[in-house]
Amino acid sequence: MKNIPQKAAEFKLFKQVIELMQNLTTEGLQKIINIKASINLGLSNELKINFINTVPVQRPTIKTINIPDFNLISVFVSGEVNFVFYIFKSSSNKIGYQVKLRISITQHSRDKELLDLIVKYLDTGIINIHSENSFVLKITNFVDLTNKIIPLFEHMV
Repeated sequence: MKNIPQKAAEFKLFKQVIELMQNLTTEGLQKIINIKASINLGLSNELKINFINTVPVQRPTIKTINIPDFNLISVFVSGEVNFVFYIFKSSSNKIGYQVKLRISITQHSRDKELLDLIVKYLDTGIINIHSENSFVLKITNFVDLTNKIIPLFEHMV
């Protein structure tokens, strides 16, 4: 099985919607609504009110076992990564300011295992709960940013 994140499950459902749209019927529209209820944030309140017979479809299960090389990480993080830096006053620094760097990747809770695999592969980072439905991988260690993360992104550019 190819190692891909849970976005692949949403892609498979998205493909089903495209097929249903080829000859859209009332029944097909309900199937699309059922699929929509199972991806991303689900249904809006308006759709919930207007489609009360909605039954969310079961999402395909995509099991990520390992990360074979950093190309998978580079493709994944290219659209999901945030580069953050903070500048703040610091009396312990001779110039009076300090800079802290952080790279973060936020994912839905169903992709936590993928974040765990990225931490294992890179041998750096901490995963925290970001919100009710998401986790964030944070990498702040300057040596790791310099020796592991920068080369990863330089390979992409």
